[in-house]
Amino acid sequence: MDSQYTSYGGRLSNKICGACFGFVLVVIAFPLLWYNEGSSVSVYKTLQEILQEDCPLILDDQTNPSLNGHLVLVHGSLKEVTLTDPDFSVTTQGIYLNRNVEMYQWKEHSHTETRKTTGGGEEKRTYYTYSTEWSSSLISSSGFRQSDHRNPHSMPYSSHSWESNPTMLGTFRLPNDLKSKAQAEYQTLSLTSPSPQTRLTLSGNKYYSGSPASPNVGDVRISYQVSRGGDATVLAVLQGDTFSPYVAKATKRNFETLYRQHLSKEYIIEQEVASNTFWTWVCRLGGFILMWIGMLMIAGPLPMLLDFVPFLGGLINSIISVGVFIISFFIAGFLSFTTIGVAWLFYHPFFAFCVLGGAAIFIGLFIFAIVQAKDKLS
Repeated sequence: MDSQYTSYGGRLSNKICGACFGFVLVVIAFPLLWYNEGSSVSVYKTLQEILQEDCPLILDDQTNPSLNGHLVLVHGSLKEVTLTDPDFSVTTQGIYLNRNVEMYQWKEHSHTETRKTTGGGEEKRTYYTYSTEWSSSLISSSGFRQSDHRNPHSMPYSSHSWESNPTMLGTFRLPNDLKSKAQAEYQTLSLTSPSPQTRLTLSGNKYYSGSPASPNVGDVRISYQVSRGGDATVLAVLQGDTFSPYVAKATKRNFETLYRQHLSKEYIIEQEVASNTFWTWVCRLGGFILMWIGMLMIAGPLPMLLDFVPFLGGLINSIISVGVFIISFFIAGFLSFTTIGVAWLFYHPFFAFCVLGGAAIFIGLFIFAIVQAKDKLS
């Protein structure tokens, strides 16, 4: 157990430093929200432009020099090749093979308890516990509080991957970006009994260097994932026997994609629009949370101003903390919606007024809450 005491002055100093960092978070949130709206509109315009473009459908065994430099939709099949891990004599057919190595190791966990002391100080007690788990990365035990829990300094084997090079869609070579999309769908490889020279044991499609049921620290287990061939669709610009991104005329944004089934251009665009909408809202929520956290940190010193007062200090602290939490939420919501609305006013004026209406609702609820609280107090 570690014990650390911080005086009232030290706590206040830490809170003031946190408030400065919170101010930085709020400042960062504004351009992030603004950029997110611009990026969303740009992606949407790019997708709508592609939807209107003439896009001939060709098969993966067809060559047509007249289509070079044009946007095309290609239906074909990803060609499988023989992929081999020479270390353990694992062989399969596919376009991508990944070896994942994990080692059984100690992991340190900490739990901190905080209590207020007389005069507004604070004492923190940190307790440490240890457990064993499988991890694909090396856990350093040099900083562990207890010296009797030690991990090996290195892993006996490393994770590794093999891929078809080049990765072919029929007669067409996939560039790296499309190759990554093709490899994204994988499945666990079924393994056979290992060779006696490896001294490994097979259990549940994984190789173990020790007992699968009761492993010791330093034991490893190895599993494999494989991406198979099969149907695929590419939407990109044809360049001889390969592809390049489509560059939108209106936004200058690049676009190319691959799906692991035969699809129409309309369906692909529909999926891309849905994905763009989803990530736009994720980033909006992220920007709001970033601003809210910043606001809470800026107001962090307020709840502890009366901590040094005996008995009443803790109660007043709790009341102020709840008020700061609620007020920061409304202010962050107002500023976030306003930033999004102004960005839409710049990028897409029609929808801006709807979002600004959301900001008005936030500030209206805030004013209503203040009025209600005032009425109750009176």
